[in-house]
Amino acid sequence: MNHKQKHLSSKNVEGYRIDFIRRKCLQNSFKGNEKGYKPLQKLPETIHTGMEVLWRQNFLCDVELYSNDRRRFRAHKLVLSTCCDYFYDIFIESQNSASTEYSMIELDYISGSVLEILLEAMYTGRLKVEAGNVDDILSSAIAIGMYSVIDACEEFLLEHASKDNCLQLLGTASKYNLNRLTDVALEIAAQNFQTVSKQKTIFRNLPVEHLVSILKRNDLDIDNELQAFHRVRSWIEENKSCRLQHAAELLATIRLPLLNPAEVIDKVECYEYLMEVAACQKMVKECLHYHLMPARQCLLQSPRTVPRLKANACLVTIGGAPRLETEPLCDDVMRFNSDTNQWELATKLPAPRQHHGVAVLNGFLYVAGGEEVNGAVAPSKTMFRFDPRNGTWMETAHMSTPRQSFQLGVLNSAIYAVGGRVSKNESLASVERYDPSLDKWEEVAQLCSPRRCAAVGVINGKLYAVGGSGNKYLLSRVERFTPAENRWEILKSINTPRFFGHLLPINGYLYLVGGAAIDEQGNLMCTEEIERFSPDTNQWSFVAKMRTPRSEFGCTHMKEKIFIVGGYNWNTSKRPNEVECFDTETLMWTTLPEQKRPLVGVTAAMLTLYDKRDYNK
Repeated sequence: MNHKQKHLSSKNVEGYRIDFIRRKCLQNSFKGNEKGYKPLQKLPETIHTGMEVLWRQNFLCDVELYSNDRRRFRAHKLVLSTCCDYFYDIFIESQNSASTEYSMIELDYISGSVLEILLEAMYTGRLKVEAGNVDDILSSAIAIGMYSVIDACEEFLLEHASKDNCLQLLGTASKYNLNRLTDVALEIAAQNFQTVSKQKTIFRNLPVEHLVSILKRNDLDIDNELQAFHRVRSWIEENKSCRLQHAAELLATIRLPLLNPAEVIDKVECYEYLMEVAACQKMVKECLHYHLMPARQCLLQSPRTVPRLKANACLVTIGGAPRLETEPLCDDVMRFNSDTNQWELATKLPAPRQHHGVAVLNGFLYVAGGEEVNGAVAPSKTMFRFDPRNGTWMETAHMSTPRQSFQLGVLNSAIYAVGGRVSKNESLASVERYDPSLDKWEEVAQLCSPRRCAAVGVINGKLYAVGGSGNKYLLSRVERFTPAENRWEILKSINTPRFFGHLLPINGYLYLVGGAAIDEQGNLMCTEEIERFSPDTNQWSFVAKMRTPRSEFGCTHMKEKIFIVGGYNWNTSKRPNEVECFDTETLMWTTLPEQKRPLVGVTAAMLTLYDKRDYNK
């Protein structure tokens, strides 16, 4: 047979196989009540059983297999080619040759005992696998492309995976490219790291790629990063001359910034052979800089600064004013626990406040300005930063101008404080920018006119200020700030003038939610309309109505959902207890459990918090 004939015959067989699969799928699609078709009950089982009977009685066998220990086994080409890619390829190539061709096949890489097990599996659908033979079965099944056996062996290993054998199984999974087993072995090794790392012989001889895969996981079972570091050190020192080349790769899995500076200097930097590796020295230096310049930490985030704890994006509310002026302002930071469907105390503010501004920058919560005392003569200019990684507050540089009834915006890793007021009669056009790399505020271009209670949002690298009120008037003005030009420009006005609204960037639009306005009779009323702004067309459009109109409320978003909490409803003269959620895709409203205290001047944010972290210590 020439090469062309072989090629054509192969195509014909492949075409037959495709046609067979198509007809099989068609057969499976019938339910038995279509005209002309009726499934034959138990036919597959009958065929399978019949082939087993023929094989055991040595009837119609047309090929002999020889193992590496010269044991002979007879079988059917049809069964072999159906179950194994290796035999399928062989018999395709020989289909037009003499009938005696390939009547005998030597399998030098498979033992007789394993070949017997594989043939039993083909004819019975059952695999005799145990700890003593699984490795040999796997290697043989992979060699002949018997994927059902490979899957069965992987299932067997998964069923028997434990902290006692997970490191060995990791080697097996890597050797045979078993992805599910790799994932499970890594998970068990990480979650039992303190135990498995004490298996000195096995652990200290792990391949570096396996050790790296374990150490970089968030679920690594350690009390602190020093434990992981010392395990790395002992692994390197087992064969320092050969393994020192991997020191930088391994040290990169240790989250050094989570250690305090004294631990880094006394317990890490003291190993001179590690510090002679330039990349290791650089990581230690970066860690010490991280602690020496705490205001910059929000700009220095990396996988090494993330705690090895389960992280949850949480709706949090910050501060606010109670119903009575004689009551103290709220200093609670409350979180909504979606697992328990309850509100819980997350932490306490360093000082209570209302009508303040909040921002989240690279996982850190910033709280600025507002009133710290009910009925205060002047607002505050302080700002505090909360780090949910360790549950600590830090006082940052103060704003240049005290302000309340304003909002913060985050743009290009900087925080902008926009407008606000210093008293009941004086609004601000002032805008200032906080640079965390310098821990410093600086004035930037002012708004076109003084305003308080403007809604502030950021999209496409621009800062927007929408609505608000001047000293004696209500605004529908929309202004946009371009940092590179240090300039505000006036855009198309909103349809409904308002103040105390919120502006949220979602899927390429800015959503303007809530707030208050003045009706035709001069009465203060809450705005029901939610509007949406398209930066591409410079147009505002109506989206939906508020379920519970309100102003002076807290508002934030997560993906396409907007969350609304607290505030005051001028239409009913009530403080809403309802916590509401608006889905911008479905335009549907839902509710969350109420908070116990109805607050005005409250703020809200989405903040990543970590399990097993007590923020109230």
